[in-house]
Amino acid sequence: MEQIIINAIMPDMKFFKRLQQARPELIILIFAVIILGIVLTYEYKLTNGNFGAPLDDVFIHFQFSKNLVAGNGFSFNPDQPTPGSTSPGWTILISFFYLFIKDHLLIAKSLSAIFFILSGILTYKLAYRLSRSKLSSISAAVFTLFTGRFAWASLSGMEVTLFTALLLLFLLLHITKKNKYLQVLVLGLASTVRPEGYLIFIFFMSLEIFHLLRSLPDKNSFFTKVKLLVITIAIYSLLIGPYLIFSYRCTGSLLPNTFKSQDIVVYHSLGDKLVSVILYLLRYSYLLFIDYIPLTIFVPLGLCKLFKMIKDNNRLFLILLIVIGFPIFASIFAPNLRHHGRYTMPFIPLYAIIGVVGIEFTAQKLKIAAAKIKIFVFTTASIYLILMLSVWASTFGWNVKNINDMHVKLGNWILENTKPNDVIALNDIGAMTYISDRKIIDMMGLVSPEILETRIYDTRADREEALWKLILEKNPEYIIIFPSWFPNIAKKEELKEVYKIELDKYAVVDGEMIVYKINSLDK
Repeated sequence: MEQIIINAIMPDMKFFKRLQQARPELIILIFAVIILGIVLTYEYKLTNGNFGAPLDDVFIHFQFSKNLVAGNGFSFNPDQPTPGSTSPGWTILISFFYLFIKDHLLIAKSLSAIFFILSGILTYKLAYRLSRSKLSSISAAVFTLFTGRFAWASLSGMEVTLFTALLLLFLLLHITKKNKYLQVLVLGLASTVRPEGYLIFIFFMSLEIFHLLRSLPDKNSFFTKVKLLVITIAIYSLLIGPYLIFSYRCTGSLLPNTFKSQDIVVYHSLGDKLVSVILYLLRYSYLLFIDYIPLTIFVPLGLCKLFKMIKDNNRLFLILLIVIGFPIFASIFAPNLRHHGRYTMPFIPLYAIIGVVGIEFTAQKLKIAAAKIKIFVFTTASIYLILMLSVWASTFGWNVKNINDMHVKLGNWILENTKPNDVIALNDIGAMTYISDRKIIDMMGLVSPEILETRIYDTRADREEALWKLILEKNPEYIIIFPSWFPNIAKKEELKEVYKIELDKYAVVDGEMIVYKINSLDK
């Protein structure tokens, strides 16, 4: 009976034999192109061919890039330098191509797609180093590409896939014991793309220092490793240092404005903080679980196998530190899972790799019909991922439609209905600034760090009142906000509603957005 069921749900074994004989990179490329085609098809259908970005944040990169190429420095409002991005490396990369191709959206989406493909190939290579199974490694790569959230990132125009590719390349170099300077060069570049790279560097250095101390009895080895460690830190500092110095000169802080501009949560007790940490970890686990349900159950077994493999290659411990340490650190210092948990997306390949390692481990233990067990799991996981891909491709299309129908439309409204010298206060600054080319006040403080001074108050009402006073001092002509974000400001008598956008479906934006004219000011 068992054999009948297996034969009924499994493809012909010859298919998997042919799969193992084929060139892995070609297989991955074909699957990646298919996935990109599916996502593009949904985007085209839902937006009526108006391709765009699924997040307003994409246009923030474009605005920085536009000013950078125009010679206005790393600024959002021209000639007002500000460290308003946590991904300067991505902005600079887009800017380089913008010198030759005057289409930010095409550049960003194309780069996202290219690094999406490279992430799949690097997932295969890293998985093969751990599993030594061609079928399992190809499966890990394909699972990664088909994972709905990662497919969402494939054409997002965001830095997600670039950081993923750099992270995988760094880990591949690390566990294969390639040149240490090359390793830190890649990790340094990754850290300019996403600040999570800083945490990975801390993990990396912690292990290097541990190995250094273990060599202490051997003085020659110890001093050689000290020299290597110092040069490694110097290379990393040269890569990340310029932006940290730029940030410090602009704001007095080494960290970009983004770290301070996140929504403030006041914890009145250690218990409240503990609850926040637990809730974050539960939500993180849930995202991981739904990414690839049939595979996720093997992740704990994969972690056990990986732990056993450390005795043969202690560099594998860094992967354990990342997949376990990142969610713990994030839950304490940056518990942010917005935008489909996009800050966690670069780690999706690692969990896929560990999952297939867990399947290999299980197959070895069971011994009986090991190949068929693997094929059964891979097949059911593939069916689930294909079904979920359509859901996430649709989500991507709706996200782009939301941004087009609200932020892009408002950007054009500003361009057509305001004067070139008008100043506008916004709570979403990307598309509206990029399209209208107006000077703006960022009510979230991302590119207007002085706004962050209003975050010192405990209550929302007090913060909004302080923010309102600061906005009035800056004398803007208009204010455009989600009223749900600033309910007290939205009720101010000085504001007159002049335009409003409501959507039939809110997939990525937080309700209606309203344009107010500030009538109390003497212009």
